[in-house]
Amino acid sequence: MGRDGPTLQKETTGDMKPQGKLLKRTRVRAKRGFFAATAVVCVALAGVAAPASAEKDPLNKINKAEFAKFINCPIDKGRACLYGETTSGEFKIGNKSTTVVNPTYLQGGLAYLGTDTLPMIAPRFGAEELSRAAQPVPGGLTGVSEEIGGPTTATAELAGTPVVTAVFLGFGHDTAVELPIKIHLENQELGPNCYIGSDAEPVVLHLTDGTTNPPAGTEPMTGKIGKNEGRDKGRLIAFIENTLVDNTFPVPAAKGCGTSAATEPVITAAVNAAEGLPAEPGKSYAILNGNQFSTWATWVEKYDKKLLKEKEHPKTPKK
Repeated sequence: MGRDGPTLQKETTGDMKPQGKLLKRTRVRAKRGFFAATAVVCVALAGVAAPASAEKDPLNKINKAEFAKFINCPIDKGRACLYGETTSGEFKIGNKSTTVVNPTYLQGGLAYLGTDTLPMIAPRFGAEELSRAAQPVPGGLTGVSEEIGGPTTATAELAGTPVVTAVFLGFGHDTAVELPIKIHLENQELGPNCYIGSDAEPVVLHLTDGTTNPPAGTEPMTGKIGKNEGRDKGRLIAFIENTLVDNTFPVPAAKGCGTSAATEPVITAAVNAAEGLPAEPGKSYAILNGNQFSTWATWVEKYDKKLLKEKEHPKTPKK
């Protein structure tokens, strides 16, 4: 699904001072529209030389340690690396709301960075694409008190391939990340297989740091771009304190809740009644606060050279 506009499929090198000046100006004018934002990405990710006036700017120095977050990027399969971390937020499913208190991350690669909508490439070394961080459900199983039914956690797990439109991530335009998930509810009464959504019927978030377009009768939500930083001479792009939102997704009924075949129908029905599931679009929402980072695979290969060697050729423990 292509988008109009320039596509970042080629890296450039050399002394390109006019573009370096454009990068510096655009940091100050980060919200002046889609085409200005696209220009920032084109310049910053090319690794152009900074103007002499910016030499003392810490953002124009190389901090190799910053590239360690991309250590699992599939640099053998894609040209771009992404790493997003959610540090706080809120997830409402049907009737119940859960606060994000345990940080999560989404990592992987893309064929390139640009205006095209592309599937994420899974990370290397067996790393999780979406980390599994259990979030406590307020009120436990019943929603009234953890003393009745015990404490309950909800964990978002990947239920398909995330899809990213890189140029919309950090610029407040349309869907930046399409994220298919399933939600694992865990409690001593729920058993090991209680899920809202599945690989066959996922909960699909259409996350944006712009404004959502929910069904009539539901107020739109607006995310936040955050602070745009072209770090390490523009070789790493960061959107700090970025907020991604969505309130347009439907949620299917929970399935598989219960510790035995006899209790499963009863427990599952009780969970769906308590959660208000299935839920139509506009009844649920996601608010994900955090930071988004992207870079070229070539810089990861260069600055993580030692770490990559250790990952690719781990030492065998001496007996």
